[in-house]
Amino acid sequence: MPPGATLDDYERMVWTVLQASQAQVYLYRYHDTLYVAVIAVVEQRHWLVMFAMDGVMESAYVVERPEHYLSHPAFECIGSLREVMT
Repeated sequence: MPPGATLDDYERMVWTVLQASQAQVYLYRYHDTLYVAVIAVVEQRHWLVMFAMDGVMESAYVVERPEHYLSHPAFECIGSLREVMT
């Protein structure tokens, strides 16, 4: 978030990612633990929001080089948010 951003700004950004029509869903494996990662472009930046399998948000951050970052074998694309939720 830019300097001066508030917790409300951060929460708004997370909700924007989770409602984005182009959002993509990935499974992320860290050792034996699976996470759900949702990524979308918001304000010309790729934001990734990660959740534990129990639905608790773990983190949200900007991904600078998404094509490189998401090509890591720990990430598996499972489809658009719309496809996954239907």
